[in-house]
Amino acid sequence: MKLSCCLLAAGILLSACASAPMASGDRDNEAKKFVPVAGTASLYVARRSEMFGMLIPFKVAVDGKDGGTLAQGAYQMFSVKPGQHRVEISTGLNSTVLNVELSAGTNSFYSTGAKAGTAIIEPEIAIVPLEPMGKFMISQSTRAPIVE
Repeated sequence: MKLSCCLLAAGILLSACASAPMASGDRDNEAKKFVPVAGTASLYVARRSEMFGMLIPFKVAVDGKDGGTLAQGAYQMFSVKPGQHRVEISTGLNSTVLNVELSAGTNSFYSTGAKAGTAIIEPEIAIVPLEPMGKFMISQSTRAPIVE
């Protein structure tokens, strides 16, 4: 009886994992070509798949522009002008910000996930230092839809 109750509880928890709709296959495939639009840089933010914080939806924004919600294993790509940019990841309760400098014609990759805060889960964001690592990370993810 205890085992069946535990299995039922685990099933309910897993079915409630943070999820979000995904972009069409065409948009996903286009972003995975890794070719920035002329005169811009491509900024990719991917959410890691991990047990910790899996129930918490992460919202991503660049320069205040809403990029939608990242479920685990999802990414978003932003075409931005060269220069300084502000990448923000928010859980609704708290957020983290990373300021980055990008050049035209480049791809830039960032990974986000959950870390333990003082009382609640906090988002974190890190630069993916090598382009091949970033491309691999994105190739294993699905693009989240852009908020229009």
